[in-house]
Amino acid sequence: MKRIENSEIVESDIDTLWELFSNIEKLSSLLPFDKLELEPIDENSVRATIGVKMGVMMIQGTGKFSILEKNPKRRIVAEGLIYSGTYSEKVEKGSQAKIHITVEFDSLSKNLTRIDYSLGFEIMGTRLKRIYETLINKKRKNLESNFIENLNNYIEEVMV
Repeated sequence: MKRIENSEIVESDIDTLWELFSNIEKLSSLLPFDKLELEPIDENSVRATIGVKMGVMMIQGTGKFSILEKNPKRRIVAEGLIYSGTYSEKVEKGSQAKIHITVEFDSLSKNLTRIDYSLGFEIMGTRLKRIYETLINKKRKNLESNFIENLNNYIEEVMV
C-alpha cells in the first residue's frame, strides 16, 4: 500500500476539526481529487465519483467512502473502495483502488491543534496499479498540499 503520511499544526480548535473530520461528506471533500461528486448514503457513508488528471487524461472511478471508526476528538478512520470508470478501454474491468484514511488529533492549546494523517492507496489490477503508482509518485507533493489547502479553506470559512 502506498502511503502519504504527515503532521500539520493548524490554527483551529479541536471541536471545529472534529466536526469536519467526523462528517463523511466534509471529510471526503478534503481529498485532493480533480473531480469529486458525492451522494449521501447514510450518516457515515457516501457514494463517490472521483477523478484525477494525469497529463491530458482524467482517471475516473466510482465507489463508496465510509467512516469505520470514530474516537471522539482523538481519531477518525475512513475507507473508500473505488472501481475504475470508463475513461479508457485499455484498463481492465474490475480494477479497484482502496483508499484508507486515518487522522489523529492533539489539542495543543485553545486554538491550535496538531493533526497526524495517513492516506493509504492500495491498487488492485495490473494496469491500473501502474497508472496509480505513477500518478502518486509524480503528484505526491501536489496531493498533500491540496489536502492541506482544502483543510485550511474549510477552517477559514468556519472562522468567518
